[in-house]
Amino acid sequence: EIKTILGYNVPLNISILYFCNFSEEHVQAKDKYLVKILTVACKKAITKKWNKADPPNLDQWLQIVEEIYWMEKLTHIMRLQKTQMEEKWKKWMSYRNKDSDTEI
Repeated sequence: EIKTILGYNVPLNISILYFCNFSEEHVQAKDKYLVKILTVACKKAITKKWNKADPPNLDQWLQIVEEIYWMEKLTHIMRLQKTQMEEKWKKWMSYRNKDSDTEI
């Protein structure tokens, strides 16, 4: 799903997923912040399901990302940085609005 959001593939290796150790060849500079958020959401989904038989699913991950999005939005609005927030989250907003755009 990260590929769908970003529009390109990010290698799934330990260095990138757990340590956010990526180079320009793996993640575009403008997307580094969002990739960090998406991987943090993955880790949080795993910890919520820790020690349970069923693994986290896509809907749970998307819900966590959406919760982070709203907290980030509120923080940026309070700091009068709404434009900066919109730039960081542009690909996420486009992804989550894709269904509503097709229905119009």
